[in-house]
Amino acid sequence: MATFDMTLASTAGVGANVLAVPTVVGNAVRTIEAILDIDAMIAADATIANGDIFQLLEIPAETVVIAAGAEIMKSFTASCTCNIDFGGGDDIIDGAALDAAAATGRLRVYAVIADVSAAHTEAAVAQRDLL
Repeated sequence: MATFDMTLASTAGVGANVLAVPTVVGNAVRTIEAILDIDAMIAADATIANGDIFQLLEIPAETVVIAAGAEIMKSFTASCTCNIDFGGGDDIIDGAALDAAAATGRLRVYAVIADVSAAHTEAAVAQRDLL
């Protein structure tokens, strides 16, 4: 069994354009957030019921979620629990109680995301070749 060092241009079949190099895509890491304001929805005559689903964040294509979470800005009613996830299965919060005091509530949801779309381009020269 052989070991091939894919970080060396001297390895057969390895050139500078296939080595891992840093990519520059501008503001590659950023935070996105949304606020679920039940008070405002009720004031606007929305009907909210048990089991309702609120879609808050849109994760762009070619993006990786690094971290995600939520902040209770105003407590919800005593019977309110929530699941927060991406795509209905990767839980960020699973069955959390949002009910420290009786009110209708506000919730801030956020995600730290990284743009990985620059991976579509190959480097012409490996970074180590410039040293």
